[in-house]
Amino acid sequence: MPDQSSQRCRDFAKIPVMGADEFPDNLPQSLPGTVVLRRMPGEFAPDGVTPMYALSDGAPRAVPTGRVLVRFEESMRFEDQAASFISEGFTVDQPLSYAPHAGWVRALSGSAADALRNFDRLARLSGVRHVEPQLLYERAFR
Repeated sequence: MPDQSSQRCRDFAKIPVMGADEFPDNLPQSLPGTVVLRRMPGEFAPDGVTPMYALSDGAPRAVPTGRVLVRFEESMRFEDQAASFISEGFTVDQPLSYAPHAGWVRALSGSAADALRNFDRLARLSGVRHVEPQLLYERAFR
């Protein structure tokens, strides 16, 4: 997988869906398996610090939580990878009891920005099949 930090600019976040194997070199654009969310200028979460993201101006807003879902090959145990997470700047947040090969991690700094900026490092770990930052959207009623 290419180094994605060189492919990211401050106004966009590439969010993988369905375990993409590679990402586009230029932003904004999309690739099967990824979604490119645009940082909405001047829009912040209720904390007044965390930027909001969206597909376009009229689309629902998303806020990164700082958590990143990591799924390994089914033969691997998520909790056994703690040292690998630390070496990439993350720590175990919550293993999934129903999926012992998957769980949530957070940036060691505790910063949602650091988690978004560096989650691509996790995809390079041996045996990783899926990496996805957690985003919260406003609840919508039908």
